Amino acid sequence: MKKMNIATLVSWTRVLQRGICFFILPLALSAAPDLDGTWMLASGSSSGFQGLLYTDEGQARQQSYDFLVDDPSLLCVPASLGRMWGNPGSPIEFRLYEDRVIIRYELFDLIRTIKLNQNGHPLDLVSSVVNVDGQRFGTMGHSIGWYEEEVLLVETIGYADSYLTTSVGIPQSQAMRTLERFFRVGEQVALEITFIDPIIFQAPFTVSYRLNPSRFEVAEYGCTPENASY
Repeated sequence: MKKMNIATLVSWTRVLQRGICFFILPLALSAAPDLDGTWMLASGSSSGFQGLLYTDEGQARQQSYDFLVDDPSLLCVPASLGRMWGNPGSPIEFRLYEDRVIIRYELFDLIRTIKLNQNGHPLDLVSSVVNVDGQRFGTMGHSIGWYEEEVLLVETIGYADSYLTTSVGIPQSQAMRTLERFFRVGEQVALEITFIDPIIFQAPFTVSYRLNPSRFEVAEYGCTPENASY
């Protein structure tokens, strides 16, 4: 299990607003990494979900999980960031703009808008992820981003209860906060996600992924509950 990069997290100033922890983001902009294009999970590249240390609450939620009943995918709902980034064979498109990053996931026809250089999260959190019909998904949280030394960093809070993975039902709670780090390693995009969820886990942990250039563009997924069952 990979440890969280504490130096990165504590380099920001914490601000407490109505009981929610925010960060003041750096004003100076660094160069954006070259993420534009369509990518796909590299085979065997996901690591970090092993050996997790659960709290009593986390252990209870994980043990009670029944994927034939509890998997949000059965309702065409994206379960989590872990579910979306860890799905093999599904193209993901990045488009970088001056004030935002748009990520399109073929799985569930999702569009994720990450606003850049915000002064913290808003008090009224709204999911940053919608499908092509405009439906928002609290399971994916509210995201803001910024650049540091050719790395795109994305912080997400405001999650709904759900599951980081749906195969074995690793849970997430409304208290979860994540930090994604996107950067280039040769021809690949590297992604590291640090998960902090004191309700579910005894300690933060980091999961890593590698994405290869995709030969395929994002296509319509067209999920309906009628065709989503196992």
